[in-house]
Amino acid sequence: MVYTPNRRKSSSKLEAIASGLKTGGEVALVAGTMGVLGAKWAGERLFNMGRGYYKWASETKKKTIYGLVLPGLILAGTFNSDTPQNYMIPGPAAPTEATMLSNDSWAGSPLFAEETANKVAHGKNITPGDYFIYTPEKLEKLTAFLDSQLYPIFPPAVLQQKKLIYGLSAKTKVPPNVIATVISMESGGNDSAQSNLGLTLENRAQGLCQVMPLHFFAKFGVDYVRSNPKIMLNPQVGCGIGMDYFAEVLQAARENLKQGGFREDDAFVFGRAFISYNGGGSTLQRKFGELYQESKFYGDHPIRYFLDAEIAKGLRDAGYSDSQIVQAMQSPEIDARAFALHYYLAEKDGSYRGYNFASELLKTRIIGEDAKTEEQMSAAEFLRKHYNDFIESPAIRAGFPMFMYDFPFAPSLRLWASGVGGAGLLKQSPANTDVQAYYAMDTSRN
Repeated sequence: MVYTPNRRKSSSKLEAIASGLKTGGEVALVAGTMGVLGAKWAGERLFNMGRGYYKWASETKKKTIYGLVLPGLILAGTFNSDTPQNYMIPGPAAPTEATMLSNDSWAGSPLFAEETANKVAHGKNITPGDYFIYTPEKLEKLTAFLDSQLYPIFPPAVLQQKKLIYGLSAKTKVPPNVIATVISMESGGNDSAQSNLGLTLENRAQGLCQVMPLHFFAKFGVDYVRSNPKIMLNPQVGCGIGMDYFAEVLQAARENLKQGGFREDDAFVFGRAFISYNGGGSTLQRKFGELYQESKFYGDHPIRYFLDAEIAKGLRDAGYSDSQIVQAMQSPEIDARAFALHYYLAEKDGSYRGYNFASELLKTRIIGEDAKTEEQMSAAEFLRKHYNDFIESPAIRAGFPMFMYDFPFAPSLRLWASGVGGAGLLKQSPANTDVQAYYAMDTSRN
């Protein structure tokens, strides 16, 4: 069991939930959670949404990055450019004592349960807090996602497409781990995935990379695609079009951000490319406040995969096999914090203000240690309670099968699956629902 300063005795109520003895109120809680999340869904790929905040201060030609990574439920919410500042992550771009905690300050709250994984995280100065708030200085150090070899941090169904991924990478020069990130976020590896939000088939994103039909029309002609609609679900065709488009928006992002001093392979540049992949190339010319809310949040989740790639690389360099990396990268700390955030949204405030407010409290080693107001202290106490319930009561994992807590997820996949949309999409591919498939993942080029 992982010791953290947040622990206390477990709740008998949650033990009852975990054992299946749900009262009417507890059933209502789960149903209410579904309703809150469902009511907030908007856009084509809602499971990708988090609370990442990218902002390009073009008037100063300088980088301004606010809270790039925040874990928890990946769901849609109401956010507009007129939202008051307290809806966003406060603070300057430069790290402060509140936003840039040293690795040593997380002693007692390790990111992973496995010793070598924690040594790697310590050496790279990656903490659990970095999955909540990420500083520009650390962002610039992320390079493992650029490697030519895949890492076993993605769903099994995605890595089953490794031959396709490696081939597309050679053709487009988009790193294989970036391609795998796109597929993970868009379809979870389900090659028959179709968006259910379009009124007609011609308005629904298709396949592994969720490419819109208009791209197929441009390549093959409207009449041909209408006569052969299954071509849009062909992985080679769909991902070929999708990655050609990603390569285009990546190059545009590089050119657009070069004037601000970004190197072309900076993780921030790739984040902007992900935003453009979701919202269209015009997003690079638009002010952040003018973007669709889905596009605003689409750029943050890739950073989580980039963080995981750093840890996976360190483990591989230490001689770990793919299955050993999967085993080592399970994170009870992230699992528990994601669970606490889920409960806060379900019982306290399911809005984006609630999401942001709770995430600010979850970013520190002791949950809410920066709390000052009565509202913050009350929320911190609530979050610590459910965090502790999760840590102290392993049976809770079995009590919430919809979130797949019994699966060996790395932090990025856990944070995605903590939302109903993420886990739901994962379950559409049989390989993703087989625990053993995670340990059998093979990232080699064979």
